[in-house]
Amino acid sequence: MTAGLDRMGSSWDLGSNSKLQKRYRNDNYNAGAQLQLEKEQSSARDMADRNALSIIEVSELNALLAMKGGEDDASYAKNSHTQAQGFRFVQPVLQAAIHRMELPSRQGVVRIADLGCSSGPNTITHMNLIVNTLVSRYAAAKASAVAAAPQQQLTTTTSSPSSNSLSCSRRASGGAPEFEVYFADLPSNDFNSLLKHISRDHHSRYHQRDVRATGTVSSSGYFSSCVAGSFYGRLFPRASIHVVFSSFSLHWLSKIPDVVQRTDSPAYNSGYVWIHGGKSVVARAYAEQSRRDLLCFLKARAEEMVSGGLMFLVLKGRKDSDPTVQYDPDGSTMFGTHMEAVFNELIAEGLLDKGVRDSFNIPMYYPTVHEMREAVEESGAFVVDRLELLNDVPANPSTKAELEASPTDCGKKLAKICRSLLGVLVDSHMGEDVADEFFRRLELRAIARSRAEAVRHRAAYSNVNLAVLIRK
Repeated sequence: MTAGLDRMGSSWDLGSNSKLQKRYRNDNYNAGAQLQLEKEQSSARDMADRNALSIIEVSELNALLAMKGGEDDASYAKNSHTQAQGFRFVQPVLQAAIHRMELPSRQGVVRIADLGCSSGPNTITHMNLIVNTLVSRYAAAKASAVAAAPQQQLTTTTSSPSSNSLSCSRRASGGAPEFEVYFADLPSNDFNSLLKHISRDHHSRYHQRDVRATGTVSSSGYFSSCVAGSFYGRLFPRASIHVVFSSFSLHWLSKIPDVVQRTDSPAYNSGYVWIHGGKSVVARAYAEQSRRDLLCFLKARAEEMVSGGLMFLVLKGRKDSDPTVQYDPDGSTMFGTHMEAVFNELIAEGLLDKGVRDSFNIPMYYPTVHEMREAVEESGAFVVDRLELLNDVPANPSTKAELEASPTDCGKKLAKICRSLLGVLVDSHMGEDVADEFFRRLELRAIARSRAEAVRHRAAYSNVNLAVLIRK
């Protein structure tokens, strides 16, 4: 889910901020009349020193950012139900697209790439569906060829005894090709957990095959590989991939725009942690970064995909042309309003310096369909089969019954979802001790929100961009 992030800006601090703050708070200045003067003179130097230390101590963002790994209660694997809901909503569109695509030859291997796979079970569901749908297509093609073979053989025998009826028969009797699936994400992704999910899935399918008298399996097999790298660059050999799939990943940017991180820039994102409801100049910088990223993504895929190959993309989107309106029923308030409120609380209580808030930026942008279409057209390598904004994708992390039964538990669930997505960034930016307190307070706000929704439950929907592209 996070394969997009490419590198880390200079304002990200890998766990050092809490130590720096402690040092600054405990600095011993000379006694007497010099004390106040030195404090005032040092304030500007402190911020510069903090930024300079951050430059030295940060690592590349693609070595840091990931959905929270493992399989505990706060992991992405246990908190990705909303993404699963969204995929189930668009699943018929994916299957229909596979049935329309140009079927690769039975010879060789059909290669499928899941870009931004993350580490949970969702990606296994996605890939099983794609492989099974392709197998069904090959089976239907085989049945059609077998049915047509007698008539075709009679025709060719009458017209030419030395015709290629044998090769026709061989093609009709051939089965589906072998499949290879590439699970791709950033090097920081928890591939160990993903491999366990893959292993359990393979074991389950082959066990079903062994115990069934017919010898059939409920889910078709494939060879699998993990690929560590940013999908904003090349990941595979030229003209080697037949199907590219990406679900709820491409709205993650490759980086925070440089101008947003510079304290001397008009686009410095002071007072905010994201762009929803923020400054227009910051949102425009995000929009430009998104445009560049989308183009890099499409150009890389253009080199890697075979002609006629299918690309299926699902990502967060927006309908408002104003980039400061990154509306999402759950995301905009949790990622924006609530997180900023918690930052402000900690600053007011002296637990954080405001510079820690101002230098924290969520590397996420929801493009419009128009912005995506512009990038596709500029790449010049794809035919648009379908490109639209879906406004009615279910996004309720809790059901009405769950909210009414226990709004507290539902609030905790919402907070866990937020931590599964952004916990690694927050932990690294302010240190785990302060981050624990940060998410404790965020949880309280999420619980209050769930209690309000329990009284007046409403269906939550997400704005999702859906793109079906065919490689020219």
